[in-house]
Amino acid sequence: MNEVEKEKEAIEMIAASEPLATVYRYMISGEFAPAPEIEVGKNETVIGELIPLEKAVRTAERKIADDHKKMVDGAMRSNKISCKKYKKCVASGAVVSSLDGLFWVLVRCRLGDITYEGSGIGLRKGYKIVSIPYHKPSAEPPNKVCLRFK
Repeated sequence: MNEVEKEKEAIEMIAASEPLATVYRYMISGEFAPAPEIEVGKNETVIGELIPLEKAVRTAERKIADDHKKMVDGAMRSNKISCKKYKKCVASGAVVSSLDGLFWVLVRCRLGDITYEGSGIGLRKGYKIVSIPYHKPSAEPPNKVCLRFK
């Protein structure tokens, strides 16, 4: 099997998988979900920006998550849910979770060790990837609560 045949077979396998086909369609079209509107925080460090593949995975996850929410809302409004619809809801939720996990794995694999230097990473306005610093607890809790027992 030559390289062109291998590539064609790989594309056919991707197309057979609905979640990956969705990612593929967004990757080809270049139509991505909008970036979050959250500004970079004053203590956060920009460590990168999403590349098209990561944008496509995030877009597919957002689209499938929206469809999943509608499906769950519809099921919650009805008095009965068929076993088939229930299984579809569960499967849809698993796809959303898997795509979200894949998204963050792709980001961490590409950017490497820098993604582990803070307490976590996040996505901000302009598709910026930020490192979230460790939170240093203050000496006193923000709300003092006094409990008295008799």
